[in-house]
Amino acid sequence: MCRRQLVHFVWILFAAGIVWFMYSFSSALVIGIDVTRPIDAPSMTTEVPNYENEATPHAYVLALGDSLAKGTGDSEGQGFAIDVTRGISANESMDLELINLAIDGQRIGGLASQLDMAITQDAISQAQTLLLSIGGNDLRAISRLSDSDRENAFQALSTQSQAELYTLIGKIKQLNPQAKLIFIGLYPITPDKNDLPYLIQWNSMVHLTLSEFDGTLFVPLHDLFQDNLDRYLSFDGLHPNRMGYQAISNRILDSLYPTLNQ
Repeated sequence: MCRRQLVHFVWILFAAGIVWFMYSFSSALVIGIDVTRPIDAPSMTTEVPNYENEATPHAYVLALGDSLAKGTGDSEGQGFAIDVTRGISANESMDLELINLAIDGQRIGGLASQLDMAITQDAISQAQTLLLSIGGNDLRAISRLSDSDRENAFQALSTQSQAELYTLIGKIKQLNPQAKLIFIGLYPITPDKNDLPYLIQWNSMVHLTLSEFDGTLFVPLHDLFQDNLDRYLSFDGLHPNRMGYQAISNRILDSLYPTLNQ
């Protein structure tokens, strides 16, 4: 074997060793994550299981919408959806799973397109409870406008979004009339009082739209966050931290089971 061939052979062995090391290391990480998962925590997946042929039916909670529903900003990577799933499981004495199909940056139009997908429709039709957070990214798109431009833009956005939300919620209820739909309200991310009227008007519009449908629940958050921004927001100043998500899940469960704390 000549010197050039020998060097080439050594490099092949070296590259193969690197590939094997990375594969082994990634496998170890996956195993480590699975082992350290709390035993009593509900399972979470982004895939929709097919239980039609099983003797014992499963039930699960479905999270849809934006980064708030996804749990972005939570140092433990859970968000409010897992806490709510655990709370419903305990109060209903049933074993619930969580399926989270929320997407960072999702807007109302994007969610409407997502509802046209078969995987989303299957998830909705099988869910016992739906958790929905949407609209924050739509409203944030006009936040940098001047006061005069913002007012006009807000009125146009609110009118358009109300019609889109009505269609969206109607489609969800058509796919699963029996499921409870829990809509999470928007919360302030700055102490700027000038933005608060728009936030309150937006939440009122969503609440009014939801009232047209049976089996829906609107959960307001603006009062929860208004005086707790330093405590409840993560380092990005936009998403809740672990404490903020816990506060959201507690508010949702208190709204679902109001008699528990009386």
